[in-house]
Amino acid sequence: MSLNQFPDKDEKMYGLNGSPTRVLRIFSLEANTDRETWRGSSDELSQKLARKLQELKFV
Repeated sequence: MSLNQFPDKDEKMYGLNGSPTRVLRIFSLEANTDRETWRGSSDELSQKLARKLQELKFV
């Protein structure tokens, strides 16, 4: 399809120029290599997980 096939021939209405979305910055996240290994019963592990999620403010 080309611009000539559209009813509105203004190229500012289509594609990147016509998009209301603008990319301000592109960046890569730093890799998080922190690891924890937990051992215990399912009750102990679920409590540890709940505390960790609260500590990290996910809950």
